[in-house]
Amino acid sequence: MAVGVRTQDLRKVYSTAPPLGAAGLFIARADAKGGKQPKTQIPALDGLSLDILPGEIFGLLGPNGAGKSTTIGVLTTRVRPTSGQAWIGEHDVWKEQTRVKHLIGVVPQRPNLDFSLTAREILIFHAAYFGIGSKQRNERADALLARFKLTERANQMVRGFSG
Repeated sequence: MAVGVRTQDLRKVYSTAPPLGAAGLFIARADAKGGKQPKTQIPALDGLSLDILPGEIFGLLGPNGAGKSTTIGVLTTRVRPTSGQAWIGEHDVWKEQTRVKHLIGVVPQRPNLDFSLTAREILIFHAAYFGIGSKQRNERADALLARFKLTERANQMVRGFSG
């Protein structure tokens, strides 16, 4: 059977500092070892196993804190699981991150361009994210800028671009 997306016993536990006191002050309490209070452990995923076939339409539904965003974060290589495994196709998400990134597409919930970068810098940054070598990154950036008639604006900050 072909693999689309698969997870096996996926677990993600976030560690956070203890909550602030009512007045917004943190009062450190010593533990038995004389250190500060241990961080709170918050499980976001606890043994998630999925088998999604190629071409299958699948939705993640659940209340806030159910682990939907964490699951997507793991599958897109942005969140490292505490334990368990995940595959996109036959590729292990953590052992083959570059290959996985070539197979997936992600549309973020919010715009995420770095407005302090130029058009050329953004293209080069994203090429590096996909593991493309330096020479090829620059060549590809030039080709894309030319294709979209942005060569003259290559070194301008994208904050001034429209649409």
